[in-house]
Amino acid sequence: MNADEFKNWLFTRSFSREITFIQNHHTWKPNYSSFKSKNYFTLLENMESYHISLKWGEIAQNITTFPDGIIAICRSFDKRPACIANKNEGALCIENLGNFDSGGDKMTTEHRETIIWVDALLCLRFRLTPDIYDIVYHHWYSPKSCPGNNFFGGNTKADA
Repeated sequence: MNADEFKNWLFTRSFSREITFIQNHHTWKPNYSSFKSKNYFTLLENMESYHISLKWGEIAQNITTFPDGIIAICRSFDKRPACIANKNEGALCIENLGNFDSGGDKMTTEHRETIIWVDALLCLRFRLTPDIYDIVYHHWYSPKSCPGNNFFGGNTKADA
């Protein structure tokens, strides 16, 4: 979906699960060099195959964003994600395709705008506050750098 299609989709659906916060991640791998303009489904299928091999049953994330601004719904919003150990209850997980560590991918303008748009719409839809309690980074709960130590300037709470 593009941004407007996502907005329409989000606000015309009802969900059975309470969403209390949003997780932001980067895929690290695949990264921008893996993105070949229209290979969304190949990348998503490969991610799901990997997640199934980890015994997560299906793709871990609820949403994936792409460098060209396209948004994919991956796992039902009515299912909690499998993205941060012991921190998935009430969560909605966004995987942003790319490696946003220093020296990694330089985020495209379209991707940046889409990530902000998706987080903002989710906050509106689920009555969340755009702060460090309702929008979290994986790094805050794990030694991983995710969503990247250069994600919107860094991955710390101060950067967020």
